[in-house]
Amino acid sequence: MFKDVPPRGWVYGFIDELQKAGVVEGYPDYGHPSFTRYEIAMVLARVVAKLEKEPRLEEKMTADLWLDLLRAVSEFTPELKDIGFRVERVKAPLQKLIERATGVRERPLTLEAIAEKAIYAILTEARRT
Repeated sequence: MFKDVPPRGWVYGFIDELQKAGVVEGYPDYGHPSFTRYEIAMVLARVVAKLEKEPRLEEKMTADLWLDLLRAVSEFTPELKDIGFRVERVKAPLQKLIERATGVRERPLTLEAIAEKAIYAILTEARRT
């Protein structure tokens, strides 16, 4: 078994939280097997695809989950690209989050600009709650 990602790494907690929120399925908790970076990239690609297919799931995504999704996509970009995933697909749901939090609809942004604005929007939204 490849042990590319430490079993106690932050991404495992992220996947657990996605599962608890009902955004990802099929990863039973049996002591966390080690995942390869490519297996985690596949999970991330499926999460984004599911969010695109079922927009109602966006309501289950907390600010922390959005931040961790952004962090994971950033960290696993090479593997995501290797499996044919377009990293830009993460832009649409994050841009919606920014618009919802700020009330401002902006022209399509670069992924870097979205990351910066998403973090600001998430922090602003978290302060309101």
